[in-house]
Amino acid sequence: MMKMTNKAAQWLVAITSFACINSAFALDSNNLNLNATNPTFPSSGTLNQSQTPPNETLSAGSFNKENRNNLLLPGEVDVRQLLPSSGEELPPPYAANIFAGGYETERADGLNDNYLVAAGDKINIWLWGAVNYSNVATVDNQGNIFIPEVGPIHVLGTKASQINELVTKKIKHVYTTKVNVYVNLLTATPVSVFLSGPVIRPGQYAGMASDSILYFLKRAGGIDSERGSYREIQVLRNGKIITNVDLYDFMQSGVMPKVSFKDGDVILVTPQKAAITVSGGARNPFRFELENSSELGEKLAVYAKPLAKVSHVGVVGNRIDGPFSRYMTYQDFLRFELRDGDKVIFNDDLHAQVIDVQVSGSYLGPSYFAVTKGTKLHVLLNNIPIDPMLADYQSIYILRDSVAKKQKEMIDESLNRL
Repeated sequence: MMKMTNKAAQWLVAITSFACINSAFALDSNNLNLNATNPTFPSSGTLNQSQTPPNETLSAGSFNKENRNNLLLPGEVDVRQLLPSSGEELPPPYAANIFAGGYETERADGLNDNYLVAAGDKINIWLWGAVNYSNVATVDNQGNIFIPEVGPIHVLGTKASQINELVTKKIKHVYTTKVNVYVNLLTATPVSVFLSGPVIRPGQYAGMASDSILYFLKRAGGIDSERGSYREIQVLRNGKIITNVDLYDFMQSGVMPKVSFKDGDVILVTPQKAAITVSGGARNPFRFELENSSELGEKLAVYAKPLAKVSHVGVVGNRIDGPFSRYMTYQDFLRFELRDGDKVIFNDDLHAQVIDVQVSGSYLGPSYFAVTKGTKLHVLLNNIPIDPMLADYQSIYILRDSVAKKQKEMIDESLNRL
């Protein structure tokens, strides 16, 4: 009896251990987001042949590469706790939708005509004719590649479009006749770029020298919409500014400076400039940055694009002598000086000066007339031709939509009381 109990206990331990292993493996598989389903174990304890073992699955790289969807890893902090909001409800800044796409996952091979050769790049070299030679040379730390009988050739900083000409010229100094040369840049070496200033996740990011500034900014989570400038983004190299980027130029006309990045370059987002909030009748009701501390309204109108019906503009803000509120015509607004924190409301405040009149019944001629506001009825009637034998011009009715609507409301209200 005791032996049966021990044996049963051994089976129980074995089954429990197996269940724990199976459960733990399923948990690990979920955490890794494996594309393959969790392997099942038959009674013999061997892997199902139709399933891929987990170690082979990982080594093959067949795991899910989707975004983590804001899932925090151990040790990470929610960025929303580090970048608190001012609490004021503001419209999004103009050009913020640049960072709404997923283009940071669309990668090129990094090679283009303006790419500058860097240490670690690989260059394919062919020689044929009197001499046959082929090799994939790696640019060393001194910026050279080595070719037997020719020696070192300095290629560091050479444009990709000029590498064939440079290397061929050096080879031709040694093999002067009956030798053909072809040189091709195979791979580009990644660079490490720092992002600083009001960005969501400042730090160090890897990319290709040919990647755009937008790529690196998107990798860092984009610009902090409450603190960062979309109008002055600096690229620094050895502490000096090599280019400035204004994303408004990119949004308006597609202008984006071309930069060939190098290791250690810094992309610095400067603090946000004077900002104006736009609402009302505008195609672009966003928060806009001013290039200077103050700008005329006509400069803002270029970006806000007010609707054609806008006649008046309200401006609310603060000045040295305290808060102010101004209501003016659109033409006066174009010459009005705007400052940081102003709120602009575009408004359609002109009443229609033309009345549309439709004619029905027994008449001749057109059925539609446009008359200026204040036109008398008899003036309009004098312009409507009729046949006196068919039309009773002594019995004329004026029907107005607003009156019909009001009458319907009164009738419905009377019916509801019944």
